[in-house]
This record gives sequence, C-alpha cells and structure tokens, in this order.
Amino acid sequence: MKRIIFCVLAACILVAMPLLAACNGNGTTTTTGTTTTTGTTTEDGKPPQIPHEVASREGLCVNCHGEGGSAPRYPNDHIGRTSDQCLNCHESLMDEPTPTTTTAPPTTTAPPTTTQPPPPPPPTTTTTTAPPTTTTAPPTTTDSESLEDILAYAAGITSVKYDMLITAPGSQAMTTKVWLKNDKMKMEMAVEGQTVITLLDMDAHTMYIYYPDQNMAMEMTYEPAESAIDEAQSIPAYNPIIIGTETLDGKVCMVVEYTAEGATTKMWIWKENGFPIRVEMTTSEGTTIIEYKNIDFSDISDSVFELPEGVTIIEM
Repeated sequence: MKRIIFCVLAACILVAMPLLAACNGNGTTTTTGTTTTTGTTTEDGKPPQIPHEVASREGLCVNCHGEGGSAPRYPNDHIGRTSDQCLNCHESLMDEPTPTTTTAPPTTTAPPTTTQPPPPPPPTTTTTTAPPTTTTAPPTTTDSESLEDILAYAAGITSVKYDMLITAPGSQAMTTKVWLKNDKMKMEMAVEGQTVITLLDMDAHTMYIYYPDQNMAMEMTYEPAESAIDEAQSIPAYNPIIIGTETLDGKVCMVVEYTAEGATTKMWIWKENGFPIRVEMTTSEGTTIIEYKNIDFSDISDSVFELPEGVTIIEM
C-alpha cells in the first residue's frame, strides 16, 4: 500500500507543471469555483498529448486527474471513462521507453582453479669424472715420485713368482715360469714337448739344467743373469725418458723409454712395487715383447730351488 501511494504522489508532481503549460498554450481554460477544467482538443483538433511517459503510471490516469486528484482535472464529459480509454485518445509527448530486457550472459562456470605446485628444483647433480686408469696412482705412490723412488720399492722384494711370456720376431710365443728368492732363481719351460727346469745359484755362479722326464741334470758355471728386478734396476744408467703413466692388467705403471746396445727399449714399471709389467725391445730385426703376469710376492720355500734326490748329475 505504501508503495502505491508513493507512486501516485510522484506521478502527480511530475505531471502538474508540464500539463498546465500545455493546456495554457493549446486549449481553453474555464474556471468554475474551485474546479479547473482543461480543453479537450488542441488547435489541430486532436486531444491534448500527455506531457509525461505513461509506462510507469499505467492505470493511474483517473486517480490523478479525476475527482480528488492533485493533477489538473479531466473535463466533465470525461467522467466515467477509464484510464485505458484515456490512453486510447491521448498520446504521450515522451516516447515510451522500450522495456529494457537485460539478458544475463550465460553463466560460465570457470573451471576450478588448479594451483600447480612449482616444479621441484632440479636435483643437485654432482658430476665426478673418473680419473683415467692410466694416471691413477696407487696409495703407496704419489705423483711427485721419481723413477728412482719407484725402482727403490723393488729393492725390498725378497721373494716373487711370475710368468714371463716372450714374443720374438719369427718365433712362437714362449712362456717361462720363474721363481726368485734372494740369490736363487728357478725357471721352468717346455722345449720341443719336454719340460726343462733351470736352477741358478747366483752367489755360487752355478747352474743346473734339469730334465725331469730323464731324471738327469747338467751342471755348469755361468755369468750371472739378469732377473726382471735386475733389468728394471739397471734403467737409470741409460738416461731413460719418462713418457707418462698407463694402466696394464689393472696395475698403474710409469712408462719409460731408453736406448741401449743397439735396441730401443720401452718399459712399463708397476709404480706400487717397482716391478716391470711389460718390456718392448725394438731392433732392426723387429720388436721383442716380454710380458710379466701372475705376479705373486708370497714367500717361496727353499726346497723349490733344489734338485730332487736320485737325480743323475752330469758336469759340463
């Protein structure tokens, strides 16, 4: 009810002034007592136009312009007419606004916001480069060690067993087993399908060539021969050149080269023990290669260097 009353009052106030101005200029105004009537036609014979928009005041014509209304009263010959009849004759000076249809945009449901966790930092990768096997020194040596320092380790070797493989130009490879302890040496090899053992006593300068299959040995004197250790120990006298470091059979070696007695010799010396691992001797006839394998520094029994009992000895 309060909303209807408010609308009626507002409509009356908005209509009053422009409607009076329109009537004064276009129609005849007759004053009878306290009631004011407005002419029903304009100069062109048409009903006066409504000076306000009517969309928001629909059905209120009689309320405002009828008996007791606050707006100018309609003529007496209009009594009994309805608000719809008023609008059939009287046009509004103001274009009725086109109802505004607000079409709400389709509701778009935003996809759920997914907060992706920041990518984990790349794992810290520590790149380690394995040192070349040809340059890694064993714990017992240092990079600053000289050739003499390395050869000095061999001076402390009192017992060693190894296989010596010799490959010479024009000959088949030959393997000799060697036992060495202090001043004694034993060598075993196969010659023409027959086992031959050589026993040397370097202090006594005696040598036995023993043939097990015949149970016979030949005794003779000889000049001391060089063992692998002796050969390595003699290198400094030839002013060797140190080429570098390499690894053979898992053993880190110092590589040296020197010239002696018409041959150029290249030797790989085990840095941990001062023991040769490989020797290459090159002459005009080709290159002879000596390889030392299955090296064992365990103690060797003295009996290994003795002839069995009952062997026939032939002195030479």
